[in-house]
Amino acid sequence: MLPCRRAEEDGEISINEDDSRKRSKRFLLALIVMTGLMYVYYTTMGFMPTFLQKYLNIDTHQAATIMIAATLSSLAGTVFVGFISQLQRLPIQ
Repeated sequence: MLPCRRAEEDGEISINEDDSRKRSKRFLLALIVMTGLMYVYYTTMGFMPTFLQKYLNIDTHQAATIMIAATLSSLAGTVFVGFISQLQRLPIQ
């Protein structure tokens, strides 16, 4: 649904304020959630190698391998969840 629609009677553009408000609320919620998730992701990826080396006594090569595996699994999980989230939008025939 688009927030701007043409009125059938007089051909003028009318703005449906309910749709506009719903979209604004959804956008704000998505913005807040994504900001939080990005903060958590970059904080974890930034401090994890130091944590692995300092507190778990893992050498640099092993820490790098763990971080590469974590990054690749994060990417695969993002793609998978994005695919699953779009399944409910597909029309059922």
